[in-house]
Amino acid sequence: MNIMLLFLSTYNGKDGKEGDNYITDFGIVTGKQTNEAPVKYALERLKKEKLTLDKIIALVTPKAKDSALTQFSETVKSVSPNTDILPLEIPDNVTTVELLSAVISELSSLNRDDNVIIETTGGYRKDVTKLTLISRFLRYRGIEVKFSTYADYVAKSVTDTSETDELWELLDAVNLFAVSGNPVALSKSLVSVRGIPEKPALIKAMRDFYDMLLCCKVSKLDKTIENLRNAFDGIINADIPPTDTKTIVFRDMVREIILSKMEFIREKDYFRAFILWLLDNNYIQQAVTILWEKILWKKIEDNKHRRNYKPGSVSEANWLKSRLYRNNFNHADGEDLDELKDSADKVKEFLKLVTENYKYSEPN
Repeated sequence: MNIMLLFLSTYNGKDGKEGDNYITDFGIVTGKQTNEAPVKYALERLKKEKLTLDKIIALVTPKAKDSALTQFSETVKSVSPNTDILPLEIPDNVTTVELLSAVISELSSLNRDDNVIIETTGGYRKDVTKLTLISRFLRYRGIEVKFSTYADYVAKSVTDTSETDELWELLDAVNLFAVSGNPVALSKSLVSVRGIPEKPALIKAMRDFYDMLLCCKVSKLDKTIENLRNAFDGIINADIPPTDTKTIVFRDMVREIILSKMEFIREKDYFRAFILWLLDNNYIQQAVTILWEKILWKKIEDNKHRRNYKPGSVSEANWLKSRLYRNNFNHADGEDLDELKDSADKVKEFLKLVTENYKYSEPN
């Protein structure tokens, strides 16, 4: 089912049988009332794909209901008789709470087979941001926002505003990568970013990083992060022409988000910052395993062969506790499991303390 969501504007009582002419990608459409031309544009666009507009969910204030609902319904039915029109009544100067209460309950009945079209012309200007919020909600539920429209009264044109939605998706995807290492959404968003020869190397480096992270491949840690750093250096130093908006956002925003949240990429001696990133983002098992296998077991064994080593020292106590954590994470059962009752927050606090206090040289 194809469903359009819009704010119904009041009708200003224009003279003329059809109203104003609006230029679109599919020729001229007409409209007397604010929402009419965008609806006709959507109908033409869907027709090109042999699709129909099955329903319009119209948010309607008392003023819009009195002045525009009848006019709008008659116009839509004249060009698309089978389109159902569902008015959702909201008060004038609707609050966000009232808006979301009215809309989300109605949209909750939609499923993954439905497509939504967002019409952003009508309503108060601040309401456009609420429609953007709703479009994010739908996407996160797995419902496709097929496109969005806007009628420019001054330029007398109706345009597709999906480009801005795609930029939101790009920023969502890069933030997801920066805090989790998950590259799937970002790789998908970057497909349409053109003119960047360094892009394939970056996508491969991100995927290898996530594979190393999830599988805790400690032996590949140094090389994986080196490749990720080199891939980002390649992007940072690249001469990327501003060919389109997505490329500009990628060039000037994406890399800044990643480098600000994944500080370890900047550092040649990355290990301390990397362990802290793991802990900040709740990769506790990875943090304790990598910290143990990369540093702690080797450090204590080296200390035991030193003439000034003292059993029972703070270093040895940290080593023993880290070993206990490692065993608890890596074994489903066993004697160590019942010995450890610490919460995740306590584990993180301890590991951060160990990470901050140890002096690391560049890993070999």
